[in-house]
Amino acid sequence: MNEKEYWNILIVDDTRNNLFILSSILRKKGYRIAAALSGLEAIELLQHKQFDLILLDIRMPGINGIETCKRIKATPETAEIPVLFISAIDDHDLIAEAFAAGGRDYILKPFEPVELIARIETQLDIQRGRRLLEQINAGLEKVVEEKTHELHEKNKALERALAERTILLQEVYHRVNNNLQFVKSLISIDKPEKVCPWTEDFFKRFESRIHSLAYVHELLYRSPNLKEVDMALYSHEIFRAAHESAETSPTDCQLLLHNTPFTLGINHAIPCGMIINELIRTAVSGSAACTHDNDRISIMFSQEGNNFVITLKLEGSLGGKEELVPSGTDLLITTVLAEEQLFGNISIQVDDVTTISVVFPNIELGTFRDVDNL
Repeated sequence: MNEKEYWNILIVDDTRNNLFILSSILRKKGYRIAAALSGLEAIELLQHKQFDLILLDIRMPGINGIETCKRIKATPETAEIPVLFISAIDDHDLIAEAFAAGGRDYILKPFEPVELIARIETQLDIQRGRRLLEQINAGLEKVVEEKTHELHEKNKALERALAERTILLQEVYHRVNNNLQFVKSLISIDKPEKVCPWTEDFFKRFESRIHSLAYVHELLYRSPNLKEVDMALYSHEIFRAAHESAETSPTDCQLLLHNTPFTLGINHAIPCGMIINELIRTAVSGSAACTHDNDRISIMFSQEGNNFVITLKLEGSLGGKEELVPSGTDLLITTVLAEEQLFGNISIQVDDVTTISVVFPNIELGTFRDVDNL
């Protein structure tokens, strides 16, 4: 079946002979034709039937072609129908007025049938393209709607899975924390009353490490978001506890924690927390050796590019003292934690100021902003 048979064309002209000529030409080309003798009759037909194109005379009794076109374009249901004016009047102002009213083309009488058909087919090709685009857009909108619904359902499933995982992780960390607290209690209960200094120091160090592990897990258990752990809170608590348990008075030297708020994921929180504990304990131990007012021990957290850096500095009379630098088991623990678990490195510089730096590359941090010293 010829595709043109599907196109419905409305011809509007107050002269019956013109209607007959136009209808004959177009029917021979396979178009389906309807005719109206006035603008009002055309508007009435448009309310009951759909047309793909309108051929419209300008000079007609009642409402003329330009006014008819304006009314057609003002109605949403018919606004997109292409209107081609047909007139014997070759007047530039009238032609401009016709296009301003919404006409797509202006065909002068007398016309050649070939030219008429060519102009009609041009407008119908445009109409065909517009409808195809509308179908494509409608299809895309449907696909987007379906994909949006699918993503929404997947997000809901993911949220449920994350909620279940959070509950499970909280239970795991709760149990681990309880076990660590139990071990810590056993150490305190079973420790002999009189032991040699080396054993006493060993118990203190071991208890400190157990406390560090327990506190990391406690923070994990208390955290509403297990993806991140508030390491600044952890550092401050470890620092406070170590300072309170130190054998030296806080006035003996300046012991400072430059605490920058930051968060770490659970994969990094535990090993990083242990390193912080080791460095803080080293700083607190060093405070016992303070002999001058300008002696200062400081711990600083910073972000340098993509690297996260923990720096311990011993200044004043403490600088250059080898005995205050982590060694043996202490250094081994810190090194293993830094290099094996966090793929970082530890550097120690013993000079006028002793500097111990631990650098972690490519650790994804949460909140990280400078604050005043605590």
